[in-house]
Amino acid sequence: MPPPFELTAYLRAIFDRWKRIAVVVAVASVVALLISLLLPKKYEATVLLSVQPAGSDARYPAFMSPTYLEYLHSYEQVLQSDGLLARLVKDVNLDSGPYYYTVETFRATALDLTLVRNTNVLKVRVRFPDPSKAHQIALALAQIGVQINSDANSAEADRASRLAQKEVEDARLRLAACDAAIQNFRRDSRENEIGRQLNQQLERKMAYQERLTDAQVEAAEQEAWLASLSAQLRQEPGSLRPHSREPAGEALSPTPQEEMRQQTQIAAADLERLRARQKALRAELAELEAPLERNRVALASLEARRRQLERDYEIAQSAVVASTNRANDTRFSMAARREELRIADPGVVPSRPSSPRIMLNVLLAAVFGLLAGILYETWAWNSGRQGAA
Repeated sequence: MPPPFELTAYLRAIFDRWKRIAVVVAVASVVALLISLLLPKKYEATVLLSVQPAGSDARYPAFMSPTYLEYLHSYEQVLQSDGLLARLVKDVNLDSGPYYYTVETFRATALDLTLVRNTNVLKVRVRFPDPSKAHQIALALAQIGVQINSDANSAEADRASRLAQKEVEDARLRLAACDAAIQNFRRDSRENEIGRQLNQQLERKMAYQERLTDAQVEAAEQEAWLASLSAQLRQEPGSLRPHSREPAGEALSPTPQEEMRQQTQIAAADLERLRARQKALRAELAELEAPLERNRVALASLEARRRQLERDYEIAQSAVVASTNRANDTRFSMAARREELRIADPGVVPSRPSSPRIMLNVLLAAVFGLLAGILYETWAWNSGRQGAA
């Protein structure tokens, strides 16, 4: 059965072995110091970038909201993308001696990109043996990021502007086509000429209709007069009362019955003449109706075509105004939506190496040596105590 653990005895035993523990601590510290002195020095240059939010755009969340801050992490991915780092490695000659960096090795060993918590500031840190080169690389990376962001914004703005301008040009072409169609219609349609012909035909028709109406009235009066004369002829000879249209007081040589027959014949001849006149007028009206209807149909078709062309012109004109307004709105909105990446602090050439950290390494080695010595002595004390038991 192992003896019970006594804290006082344990602490006394550890204290008695402090020299060996101190030797372990000293050896670990010396080894850490030598290794730190032998490791190559690296300097860390820092450049700060700020993301200037867009003025107003429904696509972007409110500035400094949790969603927007989460969205800003996308810039970390952009600034350490393969294409951007490949351009950086080539521009600052990191792919040649004595460095021979690749995109992967540079990203893994020399680059650190972080978004400062709850801000729109990106911190670009580059670790490199040469302090001037470290600052040059960090600043070059920031400048390339700013340039790529600016190019992307310009490309988006140019694309939107080209689309809007194309819409304006298409609308103007449609307006020009509508205007040309109206001019061609006015030149080739003969609308005015057909309108004048139609008016003349309508005037002739009205004149014929008035003359026909007059002839019909005269014929009706003549028929009534002829009927009256015929009725008188059928009466007894002694009861005839001639009704002459001649002026009163003029003497009539024929007998009343003969005079009545003459007047009846004259009235019948006048009636035939009036009927023939009516027939001729109706024939004229019938002959006039066909060209009149043709001109009426042609003029109605031309007017409908002209109104359609005018409506098309008005629609095209409205489309030009609307597309021009949309193009202006697009330019203004693209300027407001543009999210810019700027260099907030270009940084300086570091004067003190960031690694290795000699004091920290020695201190950590001493702590680990102390723990290792204590653990070893604890094991040795416990083993000796069990053997004695």
